[in-house]
Amino acid sequence: MYVDGSDMLACPKCNTYLWRDDVPILKSMRDYEYFDNPEWKSLPEASQLYGRDYKYLLPLKLWRNKTEEKYVRIRAWWSFNAKYRLQACENFKLPAEQEENLERLLHLLDTNNQHSLVMKADIFRELGQFNECLRTINQVSDNRYSKVVNVIKKLAKSSTRQVGLVA
Repeated sequence: MYVDGSDMLACPKCNTYLWRDDVPILKSMRDYEYFDNPEWKSLPEASQLYGRDYKYLLPLKLWRNKTEEKYVRIRAWWSFNAKYRLQACENFKLPAEQEENLERLLHLLDTNNQHSLVMKADIFRELGQFNECLRTINQVSDNRYSKVVNVIKKLAKSSTRQVGLVA
């Protein structure tokens, strides 16, 4: 699942994590204005956080509400799964902190939202709760998710906890 940009940033000077919405906008400008002005180019650039960084944020609990918590937890989950997406692993096992992350994420996802139902089903599958996975995935009625629904069902029916590739 590709994420364009990040809602969180890291300050390169002090290693503080910031929510993008909290960073004040000094000026909005076109690229050429920025690159042509040495004064602006001398300012430090906050770096975006990428998937691999989010697992380090979980214990910091930088969120201020459930929406922000859900955002960090989903990205930590995706980050963990990324290394298994393209290669099979015979001994796939979730570390304790990832199991805790997924258990908490189950409570944050909205069951009235089709996308969230797909995520919940996949979380149940990764936790090894295959019957709950199948019960949840059968509630998804939006045809836009049919490809991923079929993959999740196939993995759950074969008792596979590792993430699978949706092609």
